[in-house]
Amino acid sequence: MMAVFLPRELDCQSCTEYQKKARGCKEDSPTGFMFNDEVLKRCPVKLITPETVAMIKLYRISKNFTTLPFSGGIALQPAKLVQALDHIENCINLHQREEFEKIKNKRK
Repeated sequence: MMAVFLPRELDCQSCTEYQKKARGCKEDSPTGFMFNDEVLKRCPVKLITPETVAMIKLYRISKNFTTLPFSGGIALQPAKLVQALDHIENCINLHQREEFEKIKNKRK
């Protein structure tokens, strides 16, 4: 899920050498750092493969243009693609529910 919602401050080009060490860019962080209420030893950006980025782009294009990536219906799409798009959609829905609950709880 983190690949879909990575904050902009985890942009590798903007990290200083100190931040790269603290966030575990090249090796485990000596202290760990907080990300989405979890302590991580490695930068989450390093966990995202080019294939993951491609799947997220395909999801966004498919969603924005209301079309499937390949010609034909859902049954003609590669199974791996359908699973990935479904997983991304589930992650987004979960994130939106969590954000809604945060807002709802603040109003109480």
